[in-house]
Amino acid sequence: MRTKTGVRFVASAMALALLAAACGDDDDDAPVAAVTTVSASDTTEATTGTTGGAGPATTVATEPATTTTAAPAEPVTIKIGFAYPDLSLFTDAFPKATIGDPELQILAAVEKARADGLLPVGHVDIELSIRKFSVLDDDDKQAVCQAFAEEDEVFAVLAQREFNAGSECLASRFDIPTINIAPFPPSKYESIGPSLFTMRVDEGTIARQFVAWAAAEGIFDDKSIGLIFDTRYEETTDILKEAMAAAGYSFVSEVSLTGEGIGEVDVAVVAQRLKADGADLIIAPVGSTDVGNVMAAANDIDYLPEWVDFDIQSHMGDVSASFLEDNHYDGTRAIAALKVGDPADNELDPGAAECLANYEEFAGVTIEPAVSTIESGELETLLMTCDLLSVLLAGLDAAVASGEEITAASLIAGLETVSGLPLAYWDSVSFTADKHSGADTWREVVYEADCFCFQPVGEFTPFDV
Repeated sequence: MRTKTGVRFVASAMALALLAAACGDDDDDAPVAAVTTVSASDTTEATTGTTGGAGPATTVATEPATTTTAAPAEPVTIKIGFAYPDLSLFTDAFPKATIGDPELQILAAVEKARADGLLPVGHVDIELSIRKFSVLDDDDKQAVCQAFAEEDEVFAVLAQREFNAGSECLASRFDIPTINIAPFPPSKYESIGPSLFTMRVDEGTIARQFVAWAAAEGIFDDKSIGLIFDTRYEETTDILKEAMAAAGYSFVSEVSLTGEGIGEVDVAVVAQRLKADGADLIIAPVGSTDVGNVMAAANDIDYLPEWVDFDIQSHMGDVSASFLEDNHYDGTRAIAALKVGDPADNELDPGAAECLANYEEFAGVTIEPAVSTIESGELETLLMTCDLLSVLLAGLDAAVASGEEITAASLIAGLETVSGLPLAYWDSVSFTADKHSGADTWREVVYEADCFCFQPVGEFTPFDV
């Protein structure tokens, strides 16, 4: 088995590359019809709280909706923002972590929806306003939020990974319905307001389910458990600790990291502390960059604990996990609400396969590895993009069912009726007026270093905590 001892900062950069998204190499033969690029000089530049600037927007104009029968409301085209992260600096250095071209991915998904008769939705059609953001700079995410709201005047936003700061800004400051990939702690949904929806289940629910699963499986029995936690997520850490205590378990060691920047400089101290306290099983709800750094530091002091994991932060993807230390992570059991592990079975479910086939035809490319040993960062991001659009269309469909004019309030109400919607990268999602975090189900997975991939264990089951 290969190990990566002493490469902690290389591993940091590569692991971080997975967390973010960057625009892939342009394909000169790829279809780009109906795309208008607005240069920075043609837009009002966002200046509040930004260091990198909001960047130019790409606006994709669609044909106006047409109706063949009379409808109570007039046809209308609404503008939908699509935000994706730019980390080309890292993906150029580590091609394995590339997420391809998010602009083409969302264009392909919209074009397929139109071809399938899913657009327009009733009397409502959409056009896209596409902006990218710096994954390392929350000020830039805030600037993109402001540009979406004040320059583009978007009706709603679909947000790819690592846009939490921007999504919070859109939903709380501008009351713009926003569907975000990543979750928030439970109280954040209430404080941000009803305009925020997330594809992933809230951090409290997945933490409680993790503890219930691990306790039932006996994973914690006869173990000295160590905890590495992120100081930015105090509420989620408290929920995890409370669930552990309620199940009859405690930690022999608790160490914190800030989770800021590319990686911690004091990971050696973290590894030393865990070893000195006798922790032989580690729970680490922190970013994969920090996990990889701690593992590498542990190798330097001949410290080899076991690990157990769950779908929080950025661990539960084949590409991300492949950057971790094999001698630590090989055989790690975990739970995930994602369909991670499906490519390892050499098959995708019909929805994911359809999303992939449509994109490859639309863009004139082949995603490698598409269905082989592991999922690629590009495939993962593509499937998430298809899911974001599917959720939006389901919400719009419910919102305009009565034929009335579309409003932010009616879209929110429509999204709150989405129930058991099958998706490409998640098993299914549901929302209600009291639940704006989407994923309904989870399953156990095990990481295998020989294939650099997660393997699914059992079937998806509903959250029951």
